[in-house]
Amino acid sequence: GVSQTQRRIRDAAQRRFTISGHRLLEGSSTCAVYEAAPAYSDSVVMEGLEPNADVFFEGDLFGLGGNCYEITQDARSDANGRTRVFFMWRFWKGHVAGDIVTLVKPTARFQFVSSEEGTLAHNLVTGEASFKAVEVPFFE
Repeated sequence: GVSQTQRRIRDAAQRRFTISGHRLLEGSSTCAVYEAAPAYSDSVVMEGLEPNADVFFEGDLFGLGGNCYEITQDARSDANGRTRVFFMWRFWKGHVAGDIVTLVKPTARFQFVSSEEGTLAHNLVTGEASFKAVEVPFFE
């Protein structure tokens, strides 16, 4: 069968202003926070999306304030191009209306859990490395 990602890519190719599964106005790779969201919120209202459309799907990522978040449920925009987005992990800090949301290739900062992480183990045929990392909250 066709995976959800493959289906999104195929559907994206058929939509005029879609980037990486997000339906955006005029192909923008960002949108904005519509109403202030305090620290420890688990949802945020975004604006600047295509009106009356399925704009986010469970598992999509977005970046805000230097941190990366995973969307936990599908979201459909209203007639004004706004929608409330629920996500995993709460905000480390509050966000105000107008803050820019990165929708395409969001980034975050991570660090090794300990100094022993990332060591390379060799055998006669292959090398193997594994590590544990945690996201470092970004505060301005």
